[in-house]
Amino acid sequence: MESAALAEVAAGAAIPFAVLRLVTDTPASPISPLAIHAARALSERGVRRAGGTARLVLEAARDPARAFSFVRASRNWCALLRRGWRTYAAQAL
Repeated sequence: MESAALAEVAAGAAIPFAVLRLVTDTPASPISPLAIHAARALSERGVRRAGGTARLVLEAARDPARAFSFVRASRNWCALLRRGWRTYAAQAL
């Protein structure tokens, strides 16, 4: 859904456009509250961003093991996404 507007602009400018998606939450494994706080913090600006970052740090401090697990999973998601892009690039050549 978020990619539709980008694809439309790219098509209008005759720029090749591709989207690779990675599903990070499922009914069996819902998104972590830490991820929600991180997304909110990253979407804010100025002083509000500082408040969002503080809430993120507090959430991580409440349950360090869960925070570590989220960070580890995030690194795995990034690795999978990189692998997907490399595979796509190799096929496009």
